[in-house]
Amino acid sequence: WYEQKCIVDLGEDIEALDSDMYCTENVKYACAPDYVGKSNCEIMEYDSELESPYQYFGGFGAGEDHNAGGVLGYADFCPMFYHYSNGDCRISESSHIYESFGAEICPSCKCNELYSSDFTKNYAICYETECVQNYLYSDQVGQNEYDQLDEEYY
Repeated sequence: WYEQKCIVDLGEDIEALDSDMYCTENVKYACAPDYVGKSNCEIMEYDSELESPYQYFGGFGAGEDHNAGGVLGYADFCPMFYHYSNGDCRISESSHIYESFGAEICPSCKCNELYSSDFTKNYAICYETECVQNYLYSDQVGQNEYDQLDEEYY
């Protein structure tokens, strides 16, 4: 596991130690690092101060908030991406399909992030894909899409 906290103090700002795994703000729709499911990352405000080892937003130049933390106690309240319970792209019984986007649920489906015209994330959608030289290939809506993948996942 990591020897540092999941959120790193940069003096005037904060940064996630691994932005594929942790977040510094709420993220409603994203793809999990393994691309097999849709995920989100939540930061919540607790009624009382978190214990010192679990304080990730306190004492930073960006401001102090000793009550803020992730929702997963087993992750030491670190704000961590986690799969939606109905977000697995491979299992039809456990996933929600956005039919208006031409989404699919299938054994070879992977999560793809769709962006609006101003490039803000809008949705995490499942499409049938294949791996082509470390790129995720999807031929949806008449347009070929390539997303570079990290080698550690494939």
